[in-house]
Amino acid sequence: MISLAGLVTAAAPAAAGQAGPSTPPAEMVGPSSPAPAMVRPSAVTAAAQACSQVLVAPSSWLGGAGIAVHSNGAATGTGNSCAGLSTSNPSAQNGYGWQCVELAARLYAVKGWGRVYADGGAAAGTYRYGAEYIPEGSPNLQFRPNGSGYLPVPGDLIIEAYSSGWGHVSVVDQTDGSSVHAVEQNATPTGRHDYTLTGSTLSGAYGGIIRGYMHAPANTATGSPSGLSSHDFTGDGKADILGVTPSGDMYLYRGNGAGGFAAGGTKIGADWNMFAQVFSPGDYSGDGKADVIGVTPSGDMYLYRGNGAGGFSSAAKIGAGWNMFAKVFAPGDFTGDGRSDIVGITPSGDMYLYRGNGAGGFAAGGAKIGASWNMYAKVFSPPGDFTGDEKADIMGITPGGDQYLYRGNGAGGFTSAAKIGADWNMFAQVF
Repeated sequence: MISLAGLVTAAAPAAAGQAGPSTPPAEMVGPSSPAPAMVRPSAVTAAAQACSQVLVAPSSWLGGAGIAVHSNGAATGTGNSCAGLSTSNPSAQNGYGWQCVELAARLYAVKGWGRVYADGGAAAGTYRYGAEYIPEGSPNLQFRPNGSGYLPVPGDLIIEAYSSGWGHVSVVDQTDGSSVHAVEQNATPTGRHDYTLTGSTLSGAYGGIIRGYMHAPANTATGSPSGLSSHDFTGDGKADILGVTPSGDMYLYRGNGAGGFAAGGTKIGADWNMFAQVFSPGDYSGDGKADVIGVTPSGDMYLYRGNGAGGFSSAAKIGAGWNMFAKVFAPGDFTGDGRSDIVGITPSGDMYLYRGNGAGGFAAGGAKIGASWNMYAKVFSPPGDFTGDEKADIMGITPGGDQYLYRGNGAGGFTSAAKIGADWNMFAQVF
């Protein structure tokens, strides 16, 4: 058995001259469009975005009900401002020119959730209007200290404090197991940041501490997800479908959220026939955007990070030796840690589970979790929560067409198996 442990270092997706899946030009709108030169995926740059550029669209967070997240033209640091926006009048609380407090204040004003205001009082001195003091300046909101037992919901504010005296505020988009996905201004060039939740203690601050959360009583959000589908490839909160032709062209079909499609297919890539298997694990990289994985005939595995807008932001080799498996697929979060996992089945029927690390790689080597799966002609994980218990499941279909459901236990194994159908051999593919 070839060990896949440790193969988590990003490598170049293709050697010089090697054809690889590519990102489409923006003007390509359908399968009948001419095929101009395709642009290959490239690494995400850390450079600052243009002043006031929208980093995260309103439809891409809070289940499609967010607001625009802007760049202040510097990505990080304090005192930076777009032209015409004041940095010297905290009483106006205009966010210091697309800085972090501006997003929180604008969201809560738009939602009618109350006034967000950073004011630590005269005793705070130079830094009295830093984001660290939102709890003191916003008594109409509820402050929940970090580790107090409170679990964040979409729309809550995360308050960070630094030894310098300044602070930071970000907004919870969704929680997914132990991962808390947030949006923010004046911190990253992407407008997104992920935290880790252990019990009720949040970690992942920018070098400081996390004081806690601000919750608006008028915010009625409950539960963890924001409504974002794990297979939402376009960032509109609706699940999409990808298809690859025999010649390697990849098409995106945008779902309309009502069991159909919003438009015809759009070609978003080429040369995907270099892979023996292509599938979507949902959000495998932990950035809140659906990704795609390809496995070459020689067993190399590549991760293509989705950009949340129907294309890709980067590609990286994340493993080798995967040709030892006859079938590779993603069941979603099969272990209950909030991270998408991958399952491989050998020709002899052994099933191995590879735990995702939530950052585009693996947390550990494969663990054998089953045998005799070669009794099934088809093995896959059904979309969504098929049993209603919020745990990923696996299905198998025998050559004779009998369909069996294996309920996941949320810890990398199964609780039960049951025959739930027959005559499914009438289909060439089921997924």
